[in-house]
Amino acid sequence: MEDILQWLASGKDYSEGVAILDRHTKNSALICHFRCTTARFAAAKLEYELRKLLKERAAALGVGSLLSRPAAVGQIPAVGADTA
Repeated sequence: MEDILQWLASGKDYSEGVAILDRHTKNSALICHFRCTTARFAAAKLEYELRKLLKERAAALGVGSLLSRPAAVGQIPAVGADTA
């Protein structure tokens, strides 16, 4: 989960985000989608999927409060929150 938090707090490099998602999900169709789609069109969806994964993992570990604490750089919005 730390790699997801770091990615969200950083410049959100698209290919790095896809690699992180690939390490944390078994959904090969989703990974294929991100690898075959340009970053321009899929960047927002990639961020959404990583935030969703982070929220699911935090809930499973019983650390839901992790998402309400500030990250290293800024606050992590909830899944589906308007980040624009």
